[in-house]
Amino acid sequence: MIILFDGIKKSEPKYTNYIKGLRGFLKREEEKLTKIVLRFLENSKNCVDRKTIKYCVLERKNLTGDIFDKLKDDCKNFIQKDLKTVWLKSMTAGAVSAGESIGRFYFVKKSGNYEEYFAEKWLNEHAAEFVKDISKGQREALNTLIVRAYKENIAPDALAKQIEGVIGLTRPQATANQNYFFNRYKNLIERKPLPHEKDIEKILKDTQNYAKRQMERRAMTIARTELVKGYHAGEYYGVKYAQGEGLMGKTTKRISTAGDGRVCEDCQNLDGTDAEMDEYFNTRWGDILFPPFHPCCRCEVLYIETEKAPKRELETERENTDIESYTQYQRQNNGFVDKPAFIHIKDKEKITENVLEKINEEL
Repeated sequence: MIILFDGIKKSEPKYTNYIKGLRGFLKREEEKLTKIVLRFLENSKNCVDRKTIKYCVLERKNLTGDIFDKLKDDCKNFIQKDLKTVWLKSMTAGAVSAGESIGRFYFVKKSGNYEEYFAEKWLNEHAAEFVKDISKGQREALNTLIVRAYKENIAPDALAKQIEGVIGLTRPQATANQNYFFNRYKNLIERKPLPHEKDIEKILKDTQNYAKRQMERRAMTIARTELVKGYHAGEYYGVKYAQGEGLMGKTTKRISTAGDGRVCEDCQNLDGTDAEMDEYFNTRWGDILFPPFHPCCRCEVLYIETEKAPKRELETERENTDIESYTQYQRQNNGFVDKPAFIHIKDKEKITENVLEKINEEL
């Protein structure tokens, strides 16, 4: 949310008002992305076969690096095929929100080079961070379960089957699933020292159903968090763009929480914290440029313009520009619509209604 210099002395808008755009975006996109993420998590099971897991349990060894290289490659393919497009769409939505809030420029969809202009650096850095987090989480989760498994007096086949079912979960989720399996198995042995194979299969089936529910929750968490990350990135770089074009002056970032009983203590401690545009917020999760600070974080950023931008000659030149069509506008401004992806608000007023309808269709 942006608060312009002229509006600083007014009371800050309520969280529910300025988070409305993000919530609407999540409502449209979250369910679809959750299904895509769930498919990715389920497919990651193909990188580790049950025979390998069983061998590691019997030999008391951790899974080798080549297994995790496969998981890492699988994650990279997922980013290229699905997630990168979602991040770009989220950034676009965030940038549109920034443009509408500022009211000084009008967002136009870029023709193929959106990421090259101000998103490429963030996309590449975040992609590397995503791969690292996912692969590290898988390594910790699977090897933790294997170490715990070979300490138990349970058939290796059953142990391997349980571990195979949680590939894709976080370590806490996978550990909770294994605890469920261990407890059910031990209760069975207490009642039946020589249990029937069907009894063990029933426990494994229940454990797998539990893992399925956990996987759905994990997919939703990843989907929501990645959509929010992209949205906030687009909003941030939208403001940065406005500053670079002289449409906004010096700006301060301020953290605002949802302000309800569901806010975690760490986010509550950040509420109202200010930082300069290029400064990082110091959090318990590390130094972070903008929210989300953790999975499913609902914090928002207020971008407060503390000084007006000096008026530039470029604005005067645009005021005298006769714009008859969208195509002519692109030609006259040397691809301005394609490159910065914004139209100055004064220029927007000179574009015909038919052209504006065409632009809105592109968005």
